[in-house]
Amino acid sequence: MKWPAIVRFDRGDELEIIESQSSWDAFLETANADCQLILSDGAVRNITIDTNQFPSVTTSDETVSVDTAVELAQKHMAALAHCCVSKFSAPSVEAVIAALIQLDD
Repeated sequence: MKWPAIVRFDRGDELEIIESQSSWDAFLETANADCQLILSDGAVRNITIDTNQFPSVTTSDETVSVDTAVELAQKHMAALAHCCVSKFSAPSVEAVIAALIQLDD
């Protein structure tokens, strides 16, 4: 998979940033709800939790556009009380994720 990426949860506007394979492995150990992994190229992977609480990752035909990624980032930033989020834009999904990483630092 191509890193960095973000995890989009079914409920709520906060996203989780996955910067590397090791942060992905750590996330999978604690995953407890269905969600989506959005890779920096816009590809989507579905994460489902089975009845034994084990996560399963499946490929999806869905992709996330730049506009959708910007909207997700704006909601995430607003949930974290960042100002001027409506002015945020980026030229690619990868740039959106890079900006979120910078905000997280």
